[in-house]
Amino acid sequence: MLDRQKRAACLAALTAVINQSDLPLTPATQAHLQATAQQLANGGKVSALAADLFPSLLREKAHLADDPDFNALFTLVQTQASHWRRGLLYPVPDPHKSQF
Repeated sequence: MLDRQKRAACLAALTAVINQSDLPLTPATQAHLQATAQQLANGGKVSALAADLFPSLLREKAHLADDPDFNALFTLVQTQASHWRRGLLYPVPDPHKSQF
């Protein structure tokens, strides 16, 4: 998936959750979702923003497990956050630098 497509998918999932006024999100999580959506709209890195957002969503997961929009966002964020963490654990070698 291209960065542009990932960003659009994440932004759509975030918007779907943000626009649901009946979801019992904490004010901190609601603010975090809105800030993340703004950063994505401004070209922020999807995987890094997902890794930052994941703990907030994990705290909300227990009482929002039945909401399909929240589950879609949670799964997307969890996947992108794991890509970001994997990049930290196994960085891609720079072909222009000596590896020795």
